Amino acid sequence: MWHVWHLEPASKKQKRVVRRRHRLAISCSRCRRLKVKCDRQTPCENCKRSKRADECIYLSNSPRPERPESQSANTRTPSTDDEKGGLDSPLTGLESPQLLHDLNPSGGDSPTAGRVIEPLRVEVSRESPNGAMYLYPDTATIWLSKFRGETHWAVYLKEFKSIFSPDDNHLEFPPLPQIHPEADDAHADASGLNSNFTSLFGNPKDYILSIIPNKDQIWVYVENYLSTVERIYRVLHIPSFRKEVEAFWKNESMPRWDWMAQFLMVIGIGWLTTPHANSKRVKRLLRAAEVCLLQMSFILHPTLLTINALCMMVIAKHMGAMSCHEYDSCGPLMGIVIRHAMSLGLHCDPALSLKDISPFQAEMQRRLWTTIVHLELQQSITSGSPPLLKRDDFNTLPPLNLNDDDLDPCREEPFVPAAEFEFTDSSFQILLTGAFTTAFEIVTTANSLSGNISHSRVIHLDSILRSLLMETSFLRNTLSIWPTNTETSWKALQVSTLELTLRRILLILHQRYARQPQAIICYPASYWSALECSLAILVHQRQVHEDPVHSESARWFAELFKNDFFMAIMMVGIQLCRKDNPVPDGTEPTMKTSGCYNQIISPRSTILQTLKWCQDIWTSKLTHSFCQSKVSDIIGRIIGNVELEV
Repeated sequence: MWHVWHLEPASKKQKRVVRRRHRLAISCSRCRRLKVKCDRQTPCENCKRSKRADECIYLSNSPRPERPESQSANTRTPSTDDEKGGLDSPLTGLESPQLLHDLNPSGGDSPTAGRVIEPLRVEVSRESPNGAMYLYPDTATIWLSKFRGETHWAVYLKEFKSIFSPDDNHLEFPPLPQIHPEADDAHADASGLNSNFTSLFGNPKDYILSIIPNKDQIWVYVENYLSTVERIYRVLHIPSFRKEVEAFWKNESMPRWDWMAQFLMVIGIGWLTTPHANSKRVKRLLRAAEVCLLQMSFILHPTLLTINALCMMVIAKHMGAMSCHEYDSCGPLMGIVIRHAMSLGLHCDPALSLKDISPFQAEMQRRLWTTIVHLELQQSITSGSPPLLKRDDFNTLPPLNLNDDDLDPCREEPFVPAAEFEFTDSSFQILLTGAFTTAFEIVTTANSLSGNISHSRVIHLDSILRSLLMETSFLRNTLSIWPTNTETSWKALQVSTLELTLRRILLILHQRYARQPQAIICYPASYWSALECSLAILVHQRQVHEDPVHSESARWFAELFKNDFFMAIMMVGIQLCRKDNPVPDGTEPTMKTSGCYNQIISPRSTILQTLKWCQDIWTSKLTHSFCQSKVSDIIGRIIGNVELEV
């Protein structure tokens, strides 16, 4: 039924405004789309007859009525009081310094300059004589006014834009993605993996069991997860989890909700690591995992399994992120993970807190806490926000140098670790934990409001990180001893993760001084270290796509570090295109003058070739999202500028 509302007095020309009724969607998504009667069963009779039972989904959110085009943001429908001579003043845009101040330092030469914060604007309307009514900012305004520290890409984009053209609107912030909660799975794509997982109506057990693939497919996805993502973000004991999956097939009853949520996340992420994942069906599995958590009130009653599932959700969001906006959505979720983990005492080492738990449980808690800290460090770097953790907030020790096969859940005696030089399943986390103290100091300083660091302190922290890089290089050299197989593949992924993480932290450490005017003269160590680390990160991106050691299914690895690759490109572009810090077309400076004890910076022609390789990689994903196309455009501008000078 259509309703016509008169927006103007009868004396004026009347306008017709069409409004839609806001009705709750009670039919399944397929019947609603086809406009047929639904019996509201799970699955309904229509979907059964058409053999589309897997598409019979009930959405929790119904579409809101669209706002008439004639009713813009600065107008409202006149009421009876208005027609009698009431208020008709327009909305007035006011800047509200009380809500958020401009925190950018005034001095452009200061090493702390560069944070991107825009003042929040609030619309005010005198709606009544008693006071003002605030129209709160929309999502786009909030996005532009967010706090972003020096690790965020917006700082680089602002400087990059000032180098090329301050009036070039082509390098503005990307728009917010349009998210439609009411969209059904028929329109699901890869970007939908990062939207909020919605709940489902009907019987959740029947629905969950109906969308689970067959046994053979599940084992493929489970093994994919265990040999890829699990090797970087350790939360499971692999032998025990395999036994639990076997028991799941033998037992007809539904397992615990928290275990089921973890199981569905393993299947979904394992499916994502395949070359041609069905994003529509993966999205269903991720939705179902959240439904499992909602059945047990996980906010009130967290368990180790719910924390495992939430960590996997953060990983899935990173793997499915198609725009820079979606990376920021992981921050609030990580806050829940950290608070739940602390409530269970994971930040206190079992040996130091005298917990009455078995050695196996102690090792698994150390493993899980290390992964949580790793994810929080990555999230802080990506979002440009201060870390929620400080090094003094936890005393959990790193896991022992043991393989999963050596961890016996029934053992009551303490485990005997392997030798330090032996590459085990825990070597990756042991080395990563050794970098936490330095990494959190660097990231906290970079993203704090008034953080400042002396250049002598930068050089000291640089030496610590480079010693860890040397240990990582030793691990990479040991890979040549092993034959090329699945074990070599995941060990190569672990080493690449360590190198990328350490290089990224080194880049954050040196970027303040490397971007200063005449940095090549005043701060040569920072200048060349930042350029060296950026090029090393870009080389890793190429290796993931071209190295035969990384299989075709390892392309998911590049998605996890896509933001780091973009930051490296921006740093190289800034260093190449700035007039006050030109990169010489030669191999100087040498190790002594640059402070880079392992590398010799490549000439401009070699750097240009590296950028062209990166352009080919990003161009292949040009149509995936707005942000992907912007990165390709930025690389093209850098290459065009450098080619004119070579």
